[in-house]
Amino acid sequence: MPKILVFLFSLSFLAACKTPIAGPLSAITQAESKADFLAKRAQQRDVSIAEQNAWDQKQGAESDLKFNLGDLATATEARSLYKTHCSGCHGRRGEGMSAAVSYPALGGLSYRMGMMMSGGKMGRGIYRLIHDGRDIMPTFKDRLANEQIWLLVRFLETL
Repeated sequence: MPKILVFLFSLSFLAACKTPIAGPLSAITQAESKADFLAKRAQQRDVSIAEQNAWDQKQGAESDLKFNLGDLATATEARSLYKTHCSGCHGRRGEGMSAAVSYPALGGLSYRMGMMMSGGKMGRGIYRLIHDGRDIMPTFKDRLANEQIWLLVRFLETL
């Protein structure tokens, strides 16, 4: 099979990938606060909140956390985070918005290809952008745990 056909098949496969995240945004609840999230994770992992907080602090840009977004609970959590913290500027499905200020579109085929080809560098860059903010993008380091930021990075791969 010629290389161009293999490449085109790969692109069509990537474009068709779906997860439970593809469901309606109206079906999600409000995302929990950073403190509530860390307390819930501590209870799930049977550790103290201090231990969970210390673990989360180590999950910075270089950790490159992975998540199973095929799991309904994880997918719902990711969608809830996006709806609460991102959709107001970037749109319900990451399509971007234009007003007095233009907010960029997120996700899509070029994003997925970049994530796949960069060996994690693009994901770490997106993590830093969400964590530290830039230009009109606010910082989320005080609002979201590092694990939640990584969950958003992985969610963007599915848009």
